Amino acid sequence: MAITPSASYSITVRVEIKNRPGMLGRVTSAIGEAGGDIGAVDIVELLKDIVVRDFTINARDDRHGQEIVAAVRRVEGARVVNVSDRTFPMHLGGKIEIHNKVSVKTRDDLSMTYTPGVARVCLATKEDREGRPRGGGGPGGGPPEGRDAARPAGPRRPGEMVDGTPPPVGSRPPAAAYDASRLTGNAMPESFVEVAFEILAGAHVAVTPGIDFGAAAEGYLRVSYASGLERIGEGVRRIGEFLRGRGSRRDG
Repeated sequence: MAITPSASYSITVRVEIKNRPGMLGRVTSAIGEAGGDIGAVDIVELLKDIVVRDFTINARDDRHGQEIVAAVRRVEGARVVNVSDRTFPMHLGGKIEIHNKVSVKTRDDLSMTYTPGVARVCLATKEDREGRPRGGGGPGGGPPEGRDAARPAGPRRPGEMVDGTPPPVGSRPPAAAYDASRLTGNAMPESFVEVAFEILAGAHVAVTPGIDFGAAAEGYLRVSYASGLERIGEGVRRIGEFLRGRGSRRDG
């Protein structure tokens, strides 16, 4: 079964053609006889004796594209200037961009949206043990204050992390969750950056030192629950064994 030419193997062939009747037809006929599917023909430059045109052509594969170009080169009175693959330039520098949902224009915006603002929200969520719903609980009926303001509306859903403990295997978390845990003990160093590296080397689990989210989070480790539940449980077990062997304990 013959493969139909497609845009996946689309090329642009720039051709200098003698400016006389019938020449364009000869070039397009050569492309068609070679099995090429012409998508567009554009004039690049028009001179007295020469017309420069770009032919956008769909081919079946790379080899077919080369056969089409060879057919054009055999046309008397036509000269192939260059050939470009239309697919590869589209991938240069990547194809996906990430945009903020919140506009960040000033230093204050940056502080509230990222560091240390995001650390305040993480810590407030971590400290909320009662699952109180968010509502108009602030002064004068306004938005709630403190840790309730950072708590998602409604009770915890099935599969949501509670106090850093993953749900039973088989339940399905609705999204990624995070836990900011404070560690204490005689073996704790001054910098939790060192602890994070030790956990990575000793337990083979990646955690983030709280200081990365601002000075208020120093002394905490941030753990992301964004994997399968069995892997989450294994990661928690490894961290626990490592910390017990280190003489440290987790508060909360």
